[in-house]
Parts: sequence; C-alpha cells; structure tokens
Amino acid sequence: NNNVEAPGAERMEVDAAPTGLINQEDELCTALFSQSISSDEDEDNNWTKDLPFIVQYELIRYKEGSDLASSEFGAGLKTIFDANKGQPSLPVVLISYIYAKKEGHSAPYETVLQAACVHGVSVDSSVTCLITFSALLDKEGVRLLPPEPIGLTTRRIFRQYGSHRFLEVRCCDKANCNIRDIKKYLVENKISVAGRQYGLLYSKPSEKTQVYRLFAERGPGISPGDEITAPQVAANCIPLDLNRALCLTKYMKRMKLAFTDTVPSLTLEAGMLQGIEDILRPDKREMTDGCGLVSREAIDMIYSHYMNNREERQNYLEGVGSRSVLAMRRCPYSSFQGRLGGMKGMWIVDDRLGPGVIVQYRPSQLKYEVPFTAQNSGPCNIDSSFNEFHHTVEVKEFDMPPPPACLSRDAVQILEDRNVPTEFFLSLARKEIDELDALRRDPDRLLKRYKARTFLKDSQSVFDDDMLLRMLTAGVPLDEPVMQRKVNDFIDKELNGFREKARFLIERSRYLRMFPDHTGLLKEDECFVALGDGQQYDIERSTHIVAMRLPSYFRGDLRKLKLVTKAQLMQRCPEKGQFFQSITTGLILSTNGNLSQAEQMSGGDFDGDRAWCCWDDEVVRHVTDCPPSSSYLLEPVKDWFKGTEMKWNEPEFSKQIIRYTWHHRQDNMWLSKLCTTLSILR
Repeated sequence: NNNVEAPGAERMEVDAAPTGLINQEDELCTALFSQSISSDEDEDNNWTKDLPFIVQYELIRYKEGSDLASSEFGAGLKTIFDANKGQPSLPVVLISYIYAKKEGHSAPYETVLQAACVHGVSVDSSVTCLITFSALLDKEGVRLLPPEPIGLTTRRIFRQYGSHRFLEVRCCDKANCNIRDIKKYLVENKISVAGRQYGLLYSKPSEKTQVYRLFAERGPGISPGDEITAPQVAANCIPLDLNRALCLTKYMKRMKLAFTDTVPSLTLEAGMLQGIEDILRPDKREMTDGCGLVSREAIDMIYSHYMNNREERQNYLEGVGSRSVLAMRRCPYSSFQGRLGGMKGMWIVDDRLGPGVIVQYRPSQLKYEVPFTAQNSGPCNIDSSFNEFHHTVEVKEFDMPPPPACLSRDAVQILEDRNVPTEFFLSLARKEIDELDALRRDPDRLLKRYKARTFLKDSQSVFDDDMLLRMLTAGVPLDEPVMQRKVNDFIDKELNGFREKARFLIERSRYLRMFPDHTGLLKEDECFVALGDGQQYDIERSTHIVAMRLPSYFRGDLRKLKLVTKAQLMQRCPEKGQFFQSITTGLILSTNGNLSQAEQMSGGDFDGDRAWCCWDDEVVRHVTDCPPSSSYLLEPVKDWFKGTEMKWNEPEFSKQIIRYTWHHRQDNMWLSKLCTTLSILR
C-alpha cells in the first residue's frame, strides 16, 4: 500500500528541475546529478529521455550523455532506438551496442535482459528482480558501477518494490570520507541518476566497506502512482501503528530483515500460524531463544513451494516458461532458517504436531509486529489487512548434512588450554600436508575437498562461474594446463589457510546448527546429535562430545557434553521421544538448568548459530572439565542511540541513519583492532 503516510513524511511534490543537485566543478558529478542525459533545451537529444532507465544509467556511467546528437556513437544508438522503439527487445539491443562499442564484449547481465525480453516484461517492472544498481562513494563524489544480475535468491524488499528501485552506495576505508562528506552526497545533494531521485532507506554498520541502501522515490520508469518516499517504504515494511515504540536502534536492527536473501515458499492461510510461549528459567531467561516448530505437513509444503519457486526462478532467468502446477515433495531435511513477517530464526519439524499445516513461533522470534491474519479463524485472503509479504514463509536455507569440519587458530588455543596435547595437532599437520600433496594426483579426493570447502558459502546463484568445480565434474585431466593452474591456486590457498589460520581438518567433527530441546527430556549436561549422512552409528558409539561456537575467546566457551541416543530418549518417554526421531541434522541442547548451553558458548542462541562439534576420542578424552565463562554476565556495550526517538521527516530521517551507522562503524573498528591485538598477545 503506497498510500501509507509515515508521521511527518508528506507526499513528495514533483519538481521539474530540483536545485542543488549539480556540482559544476566536477565532470563526473555533473553527469551523475543531472536530471537527465540531455537538457530540455537540447531538442536534438530529447529522444534520449525515452530510453529505458538502464540504458540511461549506462550512458551516464560511460559519460556519453553530452555528445549523443553529434557523435557517431550517438547516431548509431539513435538508429537502433528508432528501429526497436516499443519492442521488448529494445533494452537488449541498446545495451549490446553500448558494451560492444565501449567494452568489446557483452554485458555481464545480458542473460537477464534476454530473459525479460522473452517474457515480455521490463527490467524496471515492480514484479521483476533481475538487476541491482550500485556505486562507489569517495571524496570526489559518487561513481556508478556496472549493474549486476540477481540469481536464484532475492531480497525480501526487492520482491515488494522491484530491485530496479534500489541503489547500493559503497564507501570503503580507502575513500577517507568523513561524516560530513557522506551527509553532503547522500542528504544535502540528494542523489539523482538520469532523473531518478534517491532517498536513504537503510545502512548496516561495517568495519570495512560501508554500504548505504538508497531507494528511488520518483523518476523515469516509475509511474506517478508508484512514487513513494524512503520513510514511507520503511513505514510499510515495519507497520508504525503496531510498533509505536520503535526507536532508532530497533529500526536499524529490524530493517535489516527486509534485505535478507531468501526464497519465498508457502503463503500461510487462516489457522496455520500459532504462537507458543518460550521455555523460561526462573529468572525469565529464554531457553528456546529464536527457534519455533513446524508440523511434518507444513515443512513438506514449505519445501515443495520453495523448490517450485527456485525452479520457476531458474526457468525465468533462462527464458523458459514457468510451470503452473505445484509438485508436492517430501522434505529430506528437518529444519530451516527463515523469515516470516516480523519474525526470524529457525524452525524444526516436530512429528507430534498435526495433522495439517501448523507453523508455531515463539515470542523470542518476533522482532516487530505485523498484522497476522493467518492466526485468525476466518479466511485471511478476504481480510482487508492481509499482506502476502508478511504471510509468506521465506527460506534462507535448509539444513543439509555438513562435511567434516576444520579448526581455527582460536579453537586450537582453547583446546590446548583444556589439555589436548600438542602432539595431536602435530599429527593433524602432518596428515594435512600429505593430503594436500595427494590432491594433485587424485581428482576424486580433490572434488570432495573442494565441495567441503564451499559448503557454507552461498553458491545458489545461477551466475556463479566456478570453473574449477565444472572442470572437476566434467573429468578434465589434472595435467591440462588451465586445470593445473586452477588446482595449484586452490592448493596454495589451502596451504595459506592451513599455515595462517590453523585450519586442521578433523574427520569426526562437524559444524552443526544448534537447537533447543523442546521436550525437556535432556538433562542439563546432555545433548543429542543427528548427522544424517550415514555417520549416526559412528557418533552413537561415543559417550561425549565437545562443542563451541567460533570465534571463542575463553576456555569455558568449550563445552563437554554427554551424548544421548534416540533409543535412550524413547525409553525415557516414548511420546516426547518422537521429536528426536524426525531430526536428520543438528545439535540438540538441553533446556534444563539456569543457562542454556548455547549461551554458555560465547553467548550463542538458537536463531541460526552453528557450533563446532567433535566426538574424536583423541580430543574428547583429553578435554578437562571447566565451568562456563562468565563473559555472558558482562554488561552489554552501551548503545548511545538506544531509546532515541525515530524521526520520519526528511532530511532528519536520513541524517539519523548516517549518524547511527558512522558511530557504530567506529566502535566496530576499534573492537576489531582490540580482538586482533588480544589474539596476538595470547
């Protein structure tokens, strides 16, 4: 609903020529901040205003806006424009012409332009998520970067407004920009690209490259009915009438959820969503922080919609027709990390729920309120407050069985401090050197190693060009020159990580997602581990594991826990034990005691944190007992913006985001330097 008015944010009035946008002394800024490629007085160039926005964007990026009427390049562009005006292929042929003249090769996003042409849609349409725009900010101004294609996963907010309306402005350390420079370019001289005027919407503090996310409020390709200010967009994503106590700190943390890369799945209907209470200790501490439950039918429906939407997205990007019939499938996994309205965290299957589609959430998952008509008894599709954006389960990732895990420098130091002998690590080092040497001769081992290294990376984009993986899969000989060079590069990278980061591979270890025991069967010092990769028998022969989150800095962050099997849990209570029968992958921790084991691991929770788990007897039997670290008792660092009232009128809306980001970025930089120094000293 674009008519939602944020407090103090009036509907913007369209000015023909806004002032203060052009810096006459800088050629780049003159091109960037101009209202269009050509001026109104330049009759010969008036046709350029009818070009698609992405074409105008590229012309500005190549500084070709000033001489289109007189140059040979401009004449060729005009000829192509006249011949293809009104055709779906217009952006494709124009961009192909520009890149052929300027780069000598095709555009990196030409595939998505061709897909849009096949489907007869515009890249600038609000229903498409095909292209992202970005720029670099330094003391000289803003420099546009080439547009980038979007793969299989898209951001939640892109699906609501269209990816073409967002501009990602990046400011790195080397830019040496101070807060005055940032305010100048993002607020005082409000960025306008080819007539599209942008407002600052959100920024996430970062110690390296700071990213400011801007939203196109009006301009070419945006109809008058779709014009909306950045504060109004924020008010639509986080409904103000339900979140009146929203302060600046909360806004910055909650708005981040709208920019999560996810795949949409099942849209919940009436009665499918249920709220359940968190398991609490006497001091009101949450023992199930960030984790909900789903029925078997629900996770199957979510997985089916997820796979269907991924396949349709891939077909769409490849220019293939979509399939209208949903193919129902049984989910091979037992948990997923996702988003739902104002909620975030993990959901794990519980076969005791049902029959029917049931999604249960806990208060600790709810970060901000939205109107959930799916909790009502009536049909939510006729409710005036129904919003598909808030009712769709959006999957970040399903939990697949992970490969063997590696240690890190911090983990080695903690294990040594807990009495694991040095000889054990020396044996791992010798084994690793022999393994890396063998990779040069064994393509099967090399492929297995490479897949294990890229397991936790986001490799779901259809535009990823992983040449080594493709060559290994195709069976290219290892002595082929290109293959040999890529293999050597990979092994050199592994050696560097081994030498500098102590990445020792331990076969009987995994990075596992942490989940709370929703049944209460596990005792305080017990855990249950599910591997789902044929290794369950191996781990059930062990009696204990050691686990810790990474990074960890205190010896007490490493927890030694007693392993409990499915059979033992079923003996304790057959009805509650069914919960563990359906889990394929994960580390289940007790909800008994005064403090969850996840929180004892350097302050973890259950909204998606992973832990390094090891059941290798050479490690476990040497680890001595140790009380948990008291670091969780420390007072959190004071947030100077906590409680600061959110201001919704411009330019204060943008300025408060810049101030928040700037100060938190400085804090993160000093904290990073302190942690690095402490690691060196230790």
